[in-house]
Amino acid sequence: MKLTIYLFLFFTCVIAEAALFKNPPTYIKAKAGLSATTVDDQQTEARVVSFSMFGDIVQTVLPDLEAHIIAGAVLETGSNESLFVDEFKPRQDLVLKEASLKYQPLEQILLKAGALNQGEYNSPLLLTDSAFVGSKEALNFEIADYRFGFFLAQSVPSNHFLTNRLGSVDEGAPSLLMEGISMHLGGDVMFFKAQAMRFKYNNLSANVAYNSQFLGNSTGGSSTSTTFFLYDFQGYNANFNLGFNLGESVSLGFKGQYLFNDKAPNNRNTGYLLGFNFEFNGFKLDIEYFDNQSDSAPAFYNSALYGHNDRDGYGGGLSWNIAKEATKIYLRAYKLNTNQQILMSDSTRVFAGLERSFSFD
Repeated sequence: MKLTIYLFLFFTCVIAEAALFKNPPTYIKAKAGLSATTVDDQQTEARVVSFSMFGDIVQTVLPDLEAHIIAGAVLETGSNESLFVDEFKPRQDLVLKEASLKYQPLEQILLKAGALNQGEYNSPLLLTDSAFVGSKEALNFEIADYRFGFFLAQSVPSNHFLTNRLGSVDEGAPSLLMEGISMHLGGDVMFFKAQAMRFKYNNLSANVAYNSQFLGNSTGGSSTSTTFFLYDFQGYNANFNLGFNLGESVSLGFKGQYLFNDKAPNNRNTGYLLGFNFEFNGFKLDIEYFDNQSDSAPAFYNSALYGHNDRDGYGGGLSWNIAKEATKIYLRAYKLNTNQQILMSDSTRVFAGLERSFSFD
């Protein structure tokens, strides 16, 4: 199984790379970022400064076939003192966020395969912005300003976003299966985007379970080879984005996510996130409230921004988009609470940074 997966990814990357060098790319975009992170709780105290650079390349191979690669580097320095999980340990990594081929023989049919970025599901309580090897099949329809569709996805969860921090996952053949529907309404005054899906994780490794216990999940066992999840992960996830354009430079937005694991008991199986934002002349204020119970999803694969699992709290941020310079300055802060007393504790997390985008169309 592993050999098949690795060969599949290898040949996908080879074809994508060959396509990129065969002809000039359809477009090349890049983003450079400088950021600072502080984390304070009883288990972790971190002060990290990071520089990152990512390129985003799309190449049309054939009229119906397109290659897409997002890759870059992250360089960090600073201090990290952690009792259990070195999640915020400074790292120096090459990072692959996407390496895929997209085949669209008809306007309504879309097939993707390769290393697929899970951030496209816009569900941070379930999945974070990392690449899983897999495939996706979608059937889409468009009527006037309405777009809706159905999709299936099959992938192999990786430990990419914690690679240097938690070690590698070597045993088992894990999988993530999803099927869902999506809807999008575009307009000059209002837009609405929503997605609902069913998900199922299979054969998650002992190493993933071992590290997830420090991130909020309920587990049994005591080592990287014997730890297991107390509950399976199979359930439902939904999210939405609703926005209003109130003027030439004024907008109002709402977002939300609901997560439910029907394999875990009540008071352990649910997560939700609600957010509000207001933007005026490039300045943006956003506020979020969330509650993600202990076993709604595998903590190893969801977002550190919200503290993974067994957390509730609130946060928000201010940002300034300088349109002419393609530059963004931001400051975000989160207060996270937990029910645990030993492996986790209440936490304060602050993120600040500057991003600059480049386009070579």
